[in-house]
Amino acid sequence: MKGFVFLLLIVSAALAQECPFPSQASVRVTKLNSVSSETFKVMNAAGTDVVTYDTSKPLQQTVCLPMGLYTVEMMHGGGSIWEDASAVTIEAMVAGEYITIARGRMNSTPKDTFTFALNWPIANAAANTNMKYMMGSTIPADWTTVSFSDASWTALTDSNRPSTTEKIVLFRNAFSLTSKAGYHGVEMRVKARWGVIVYLNGAEVYRTHVTAGDLSTATTNVGGSTASYWRSIVVPMSKVQEGNNVLAVAIVNAESAITLDFDMTLRLMAAVKNFPRYWDSTATAPSLFDQRRDSRIYVSKTATSQYEVTLTLSNDRAEVFNKYCMVTNWDALRHDPREWKVSGSLDGITFVELDHQQEIYFEERLTSYCFYMLSNTVAYSHYKLTLIKARTDEANNHYALCQWNLYLEDFSQATVPAFAMEPSTLVGYTDAEFPKAAASSPYYHSFTISPALPAGLTLSPMSGAISGVPTNPVAAATYQLSAVDHLGETKTTSITLSVEVCANDKIAFTLEFVFDSSDGGNCAFELKDLSNDQIVASRTKFVNWNTLSIPMCQHATTYGLILKKNDNTGWGSNYVNVKLVDGSILLKESLAAGATQKTYNFNPAYAVAPKWTTWSYHIDGSAAPAGWNALATAPADWATAMTAELPQAQGVTSYYYTKFTLGALSTFSLLDISVNVRGGAVVYLNGAEIRRINMPEGEITSSTLATNLYSADKLITTSEFIQGGRVVEGENILAVEMHRRDAATEVNTFSATAILVMDNMYVMTNGEGTTNPAKSGAEGSDKLFDNNSNTKYCIGSRPANVIATWTFANDRRVIATNYAVVNANDCNKRHPSGWQFLGSNDGENWDLLDTKSGEFFTEFFQQKRFDVDNTVAYNKYRWVFNEFNNPDIPGDAWWCTNVDFQVADVYLFAKRFPAVCPAQDGYPATIANHMAYIPCGEGLAGTIARYCDMEGKWGEEVPNCRAAAPKSIKYDVQFLELTAKKAMQPLTPVIDGKEVKVSSFPSLPEGLTIDSSTGVISGTPLEEMERKGFTINAANQEGSVYTTIAITVNKAPFNWLLIVIIIVVVIVVVVVVVVVLTASKKKKGSKAMPRSSKSKSGSKKMDAQPKAVIKV
Repeated sequence: MKGFVFLLLIVSAALAQECPFPSQASVRVTKLNSVSSETFKVMNAAGTDVVTYDTSKPLQQTVCLPMGLYTVEMMHGGGSIWEDASAVTIEAMVAGEYITIARGRMNSTPKDTFTFALNWPIANAAANTNMKYMMGSTIPADWTTVSFSDASWTALTDSNRPSTTEKIVLFRNAFSLTSKAGYHGVEMRVKARWGVIVYLNGAEVYRTHVTAGDLSTATTNVGGSTASYWRSIVVPMSKVQEGNNVLAVAIVNAESAITLDFDMTLRLMAAVKNFPRYWDSTATAPSLFDQRRDSRIYVSKTATSQYEVTLTLSNDRAEVFNKYCMVTNWDALRHDPREWKVSGSLDGITFVELDHQQEIYFEERLTSYCFYMLSNTVAYSHYKLTLIKARTDEANNHYALCQWNLYLEDFSQATVPAFAMEPSTLVGYTDAEFPKAAASSPYYHSFTISPALPAGLTLSPMSGAISGVPTNPVAAATYQLSAVDHLGETKTTSITLSVEVCANDKIAFTLEFVFDSSDGGNCAFELKDLSNDQIVASRTKFVNWNTLSIPMCQHATTYGLILKKNDNTGWGSNYVNVKLVDGSILLKESLAAGATQKTYNFNPAYAVAPKWTTWSYHIDGSAAPAGWNALATAPADWATAMTAELPQAQGVTSYYYTKFTLGALSTFSLLDISVNVRGGAVVYLNGAEIRRINMPEGEITSSTLATNLYSADKLITTSEFIQGGRVVEGENILAVEMHRRDAATEVNTFSATAILVMDNMYVMTNGEGTTNPAKSGAEGSDKLFDNNSNTKYCIGSRPANVIATWTFANDRRVIATNYAVVNANDCNKRHPSGWQFLGSNDGENWDLLDTKSGEFFTEFFQQKRFDVDNTVAYNKYRWVFNEFNNPDIPGDAWWCTNVDFQVADVYLFAKRFPAVCPAQDGYPATIANHMAYIPCGEGLAGTIARYCDMEGKWGEEVPNCRAAAPKSIKYDVQFLELTAKKAMQPLTPVIDGKEVKVSSFPSLPEGLTIDSSTGVISGTPLEEMERKGFTINAANQEGSVYTTIAITVNKAPFNWLLIVIIIVVVIVVVVVVVVVLTASKKKKGSKAMPRSSKSKSGSKKMDAQPKAVIKV
């Protein structure tokens, strides 16, 4: 190897001898880092290749080239940029050694170029007869100017190197330039010892190791070296002129006698504005100056700390830099500097501020952002970058930056168009990102504007870009925009700016890209207007560890969001949200593994929009008339206002309605209705109640108070099934009544929206997932719901049931008509083969929606989707995994056993069905080939079934009803007091139930009965009985209810009236008997006398004896 290097040096030296300098130059071209796909070629001004390189050529090639301009063209066989370690270095042989004159690398595709110049107007003394010197005790006036005559001075050649004791020796070399075109800098190289002052056309451009002030015989050196060495000074082309020029140098010696080993050259440079010149230098942070994008500074900071980086050019080298570019770091924006200063120094101690930038926010990663230091014309040996604030300027953050590249550009050669903004008429929309505009040239900077921009908009002082999201409409107005150009002159132009409402045929929404991984540079997106297939927005890459929001105002139509990746590994944990103006997330998606791109359709166009919808309202606290919420009977005389302008409501209840028109509904699955609620609300669609929020059951009146009061407004969303029959093509009405919790304490801030949800939409947004068993970490519960099949939920020791529950935030209720289960990797036996799928609105009562068994996965990352006959909006959905019989599949790990559990993802979708029977007569909307059921009626159990046929038509009702379990039995009394042997008043209960049999336990007292059909208790208790409890049971085949009753039977009371009556009766009877007996005895004791004629008078006396009867 050493022999090869020695041979190469011999060849190089021999070649140099064959290249007579300065008409020709020996040029050494070196490729750093051998990569087979990286090639380049060097072409002369005519376009002819003079050097070519591929891996069949040596990394270093030496050629003899004539003076002129040359272009290096760099390519990559794979179409990418070069690796960070790769570069091309150009060196030229001058004064017996190779010096680096240019270095570059391929930073852009499909190819990248840089130009270098071989042009030495002043060659070294060995190849130059125009170099003059003067030694003496005087310093001629104007000796540094072009007009000065040095005819009396002595020519300096390699053969004429006298010794001198003079402290100051002067040198001059006149030269002429025919054209400055194509060149951007002048490099002067001076070989000397001790102190040196360099002048170009009479102006001092460099001083080192010399006391300050004008050159005089009293000037002395300050330090320096006893040995001569080359030092380089670079200044802009503005320091020279077409025609005659002169380079003058004064050396200030410290010794009494030296040999004049002085030398100098001057070269025109062409490549300085494209690639930095960082060879022969040192830095306190080398990674900033290595021109590699895979290295960076990454330093911690506190909220107030600053960080300094200093570049020092070696060997007293000095260069003028008037432009610098920062290459941003590859991930987090929060680490970017947002405020910094740049300063220069001749001695590394005293620094002069050259630039100060504040409130600069970079967006792209690994991207170069450039700034100008127009006032700098001094060649400094030290340049310092002071980072003052980071983008997120707080403790525990970091500064991160990949490159700080310094350049020299000759602004006098720049072709700069007149100052203007393109376009000059700017129209923005409320709640959408302001449209981009740019200055007519990047050479303009330090922008200001008058008058102040509308609220939400800001002006970048660096680029003049107006950005932000305006909040309110603004009429068209003229603004004066000012900027400083490349020559330091202030220029002014006018722009017209207005902000219009994003309404009517336009809609505002935001694309929010969340990148929390390091793969953003490989991800891209396009947004397609589905009405015309036009791409309306796109981005070819993203920034890692960053959230990018793109607010926009587009036509009110449907869109396709196309997510892309340069391979099929998917977006991983990165995702995008489509956010509506009300803050709700319409769509959340991530590109799944297995595809390089996929389109996700969505509809951001509100049917009822926030802010700009006109509502009819009734807010005086009185009740609304009947039919106020129906399309045909809604009051036409109510006052109207837009949402943002609605007046303050009075009383407990306020009423609002708006009519809206819908076109064809065949591509939509749901209508999402959202209401901003603090207290309570009842929501109606086309006269039908679809949701109560914080309201009691039963009848609602204008005085009904809300049952709850949120601490802050909540946007509560409820889905309505498009095929359910309540949403119609044509005119619809959305009505909302708002109820306060307390009429005197809180204010309802009303707003409501409605938006159509596209068919087959992923709806698992704005919520939280939980599992049982719960787990955290890399394979935790959250991974089951992250829409990223590259992650998974995995647990050991699987229980009999593994439960996954998704709950929508803010009591949102969504109709999911399709769901999916995605298996994970490495062990198929861990995956479920059966489960239940359920829905709930309270977390306690769950409706079974689907049951699966024998659903076997046959490959990893397989998605299984299932339709569900569901038209109910649920707040919670649950999977209960209860069967685990998956077979082995290729790729199963050797340790795979059927004792653990894993699933990658579960999904919910809103999907249309081929045919649906609309809601009718109490039957819910039902998909074709399914049954619908309604309850049998009051007091009955069972259902009445109705079949929805394949064409979406209802069949006949099929009852299956029976008596329901009784609800209650109740008597008017709980304590019953009876009297023995006295008939009771029948006691009839109220029974809430049908076909019941009523019984008592224990049996009722003797003499009493209970009717087994009616429960009536009746009869006459026969015996006295103390209070005793009886359980009265009412039962049928479905159940029973009971009540209790206590019965007391009192002893019958002593009846004195009856005794008196009996005594009186007895006396009467006795008297009658006595009378009868007495009368009977008297009749027996008297003899009848025979009658004669003499006895007639006696007979008359007998007839006159009634007094004896009266006595009795």
